[in-house]
Amino acid sequence: MVVFLDTNVILDVLQERHPHFNDSYKILELANNGKIKAYISATSVMDIIYLMSREIKGENKNEIIRTSMLKLLGFLKISEVTQRDIEKALMAKDFGDIEDALQIQCAKRINAEYIITRDKNGFKNSVISSITPKEAVEVFLNRTP
Repeated sequence: MVVFLDTNVILDVLQERHPHFNDSYKILELANNGKIKAYISATSVMDIIYLMSREIKGENKNEIIRTSMLKLLGFLKISEVTQRDIEKALMAKDFGDIEDALQIQCAKRINAEYIITRDKNGFKNSVISSITPKEAVEVFLNRTP
């Protein structure tokens, strides 16, 4: 099963954002254990690094960010962002949020079955179903191999 993870799912885990942490963590565990093939966009990587650098204080913040990202990249796949993806996202009038439109373009290109996000409203016009981390845990854990 191929899924696309929105940035907020990763940040829920890295920033230990409760009450979302547990379900988002379970999604990353499923990816780490090879039960799902999970992608994030290249732009998400940069957004995560930027947001973490604003939150983490201290001399070793870059090392914490590097370690966290390298661990994630050990089991998450990166969906490239092409010029065509950006153009399509900018032209998509069905989406109020251009970033969500860009995430959808990346998810389409990798043939994702689901977009996992806490912001389902941002993906309501997507041709790919969006589900929350909680819904995804229920779907994937109740699925027979």
